[in-house]
Amino acid sequence: LTLIFGNWSAGMAAHHAPIPIKGLRCMLIKQGFHVLQIDEFKISTWCLYCGEGQLQKFLDVDNPQLHIRDKTPVIKSHALLRFNNGKCEGWVVDSVTGQSCPRIINRDLSACLNFRHIVDGLWQLLTMDPL
Repeated sequence: LTLIFGNWSAGMAAHHAPIPIKGLRCMLIKQGFHVLQIDEFKISTWCLYCGEGQLQKFLDVDNPQLHIRDKTPVIKSHALLRFNNGKCEGWVVDSVTGQSCPRIINRDLSACLNFRHIVDGLWQLLTMDPL
């Protein structure tokens, strides 16, 4: 049995307790499980369609952190990403102008689609009959 974990740790974020994932991983490996880790940041910015890491932040929003809003009133949103690669542009056509426009995707949806793509590929690899 193979278990796949993301590598994000709440210990890196302010006001969150660290997750004892290292101990859990070691325990599962000792019990005979195959444990894999996936880089959650890279997987959320990776373009599933062209296979290149070309998703970028583009949307300006008001800075939610009040204590630094004077210094930086506007920041780039982390939630929405745009495909900034020529291979991906043109896949979506604007219904009003009829011109191609870059794809826009939610970061969490991108991570889920990429995670599923990796798991499906791993499943196919593990179920293939050896020649």
